[in-house]
Amino acid sequence: MRYCVNVDAVIAALLLKVLWKPLRRGELSEADLETAAFTIFLYPRMLDCAAEIDDHLNRGRNMDTRTAASLCHFVA
Repeated sequence: MRYCVNVDAVIAALLLKVLWKPLRRGELSEADLETAAFTIFLYPRMLDCAAEIDDHLNRGRNMDTRTAASLCHFVA
């Protein structure tokens, strides 16, 4: 069986796998879990922003990344 999920769902599942038992034992608060989740989502996004900036500075500044309608296909 396969599930189609975005990377945020995978990160959340892995984070809960690691932190669920400490949370249930009272070693972590819900605020600690929220901070961990925010941090684990924020840092990769910051790196992605830096990579996007570098990409546009070094490979072109044309920000129009739309795909022409004639090149779009429907896949079922």
